[in-house]
Amino acid sequence: MLPNDTSLSSGGASDGGTTPAPNDCPPEDPALRSALTALSFWGEGVTILLICVFGLAGNVAAIPVLLSRKMASTFNRLLVFLSVYDSAFLLCAAAESWRRYLAPACGAGDGAVADASLLLFVHFLYQVREDEFADGETRLP
Repeated sequence: MLPNDTSLSSGGASDGGTTPAPNDCPPEDPALRSALTALSFWGEGVTILLICVFGLAGNVAAIPVLLSRKMASTFNRLLVFLSVYDSAFLLCAAAESWRRYLAPACGAGDGAVADASLLLFVHFLYQVREDEFADGETRLP
């Protein structure tokens, strides 16, 4: 493009100055916003909660089997610890999904439930979540 080329600039001479600038965003569509909110509720709220429920059920079923005397081995003990760790992660994911998507939709986004969720998140879940994501990295004292 040449320095004097005004064909792509805002308000060019060819259209009488009505062309929007390339960086202007289109106006927000309320129907699109509503559809994205519903998709977020079902996709990130309900789906994550269902995955957490089935994951916790699988972990709870696997732990007693892996701890039985017939299954006593070092590898199975590692699988038990993995199941416990995965259950903690799933509980954090379910609590976060509830806090972000389901509680406001159920009207529990205000009042005591919101306060309890916020306190639980700040004092416990955030640290557990950060600890789970940070495992595998070298930590300094």
